[in-house]
Amino acid sequence: MEGFELFSVSLIKNDFLEFLCNNIVYNYFLREDSITANRDTLHEIRRINDLFKLLERMVAFRFAEQEVCTLEQRAALNRKIAMLTVDTLLNLYYDGWNAAEVEDVCRTDFRSMGLYPLPLRNYSFKYRLFAILSNSFLGIKLLRKILPYQKPQKR
Repeated sequence: MEGFELFSVSLIKNDFLEFLCNNIVYNYFLREDSITANRDTLHEIRRINDLFKLLERMVAFRFAEQEVCTLEQRAALNRKIAMLTVDTLLNLYYDGWNAAEVEDVCRTDFRSMGLYPLPLRNYSFKYRLFAILSNSFLGIKLLRKILPYQKPQKR
């Protein structure tokens, strides 16, 4: 996962042309023993640690490249980082973290990386709603109540 996420960031930074086609250029197969499918505690911890490392690398990349990036590239990179932050938070909820633990991660780890509070941008309706709720402890408690303890399977 980390390689693909960083590759897409480098595409944004280097202005590669994106286009739609009918060919499959990236495909992910869900395996029973993959780190994303395995529900045991060791795999959950590793998955979350990998997401945190990826966020740290992307924030460092953003800082290192801020002088040479265009406004559009910076906006795209900020959106990518914000969405990955939301994905990390969702994984914490799906892995069963309680509201106090999630708030602690937000106020310590994410804040130290400049990722919290989440930016209130109109990336999508779901993103904006999630950001509004995640930026307060009451909202975090509400999210903990309504989000499932396992990631919903794609159909």
